[in-house]
Amino acid sequence: MRHPSHSCRRDVAVCRILASNFLPGGEEVPSGIRRIGTPASGAMGLRGPSSPARVPAEWSNQNAPRPAIGIHFVNAVMGNTIMIFTIGYEGIDLSRFISLLGHNGIETVVDIREMPLSRKPGFSKTALRASLNLSGFEYTHVAALGCPKDVRNQYRVDGNWSLYKKGFLRYLASQEAEIAALAALTASSNCALLCFEADHNYCHRSMVANAVSAVSGAKVKHIGVTQSVKTARTDSWAFA
Repeated sequence: MRHPSHSCRRDVAVCRILASNFLPGGEEVPSGIRRIGTPASGAMGLRGPSSPARVPAEWSNQNAPRPAIGIHFVNAVMGNTIMIFTIGYEGIDLSRFISLLGHNGIETVVDIREMPLSRKPGFSKTALRASLNLSGFEYTHVAALGCPKDVRNQYRVDGNWSLYKKGFLRYLASQEAEIAALAALTASSNCALLCFEADHNYCHRSMVANAVSAVSGAKVKHIGVTQSVKTARTDSWAFA
């Protein structure tokens, strides 16, 4: 259930009045993603309080875009913290996956697989969207925040995670508009970033979550597939 303070999150005027340029440090984010208040070097710079981030057209099934600027400060005043969650479906079935979403209060699943297809029943885009909607969750797919094919293919060849991270962070630095839009969405809905891997330490979703956190001040929580919710059948799959 949505927290009562979400109504305050939607009040653009209040967000603008209480806007703050302070953000916690320490997160690993792509160099091209600027923190709130950092001057833009070009037309793609993040927008200030008077011009909220625009949600890309492919996100049209979501609520109207909300400004990420200053929202973390508003919630600090309200005693409420913005969160961004991540989850992988490796090793679990759809029933368990949905149970984990409900247990963590998720409202919107943001699929950041570049190609939202799976050999695992129920986890390809069309089937997953239908199941989530029937269970009361929103679903959106943001292909632009998926890992590019060339980076994935190189990782399959050499298994070098450090090179994978460098390659993906380089790409992510070019996706400011999508990061800003996702940051805005997390201010109005409890979102979980979805990819395949069970371990977030070896999944690009952790880097996307950190980039969003750097923009909005949201705290990141990675949902573990072993989290105690209820007994459920698990499977082991080799492909996402």
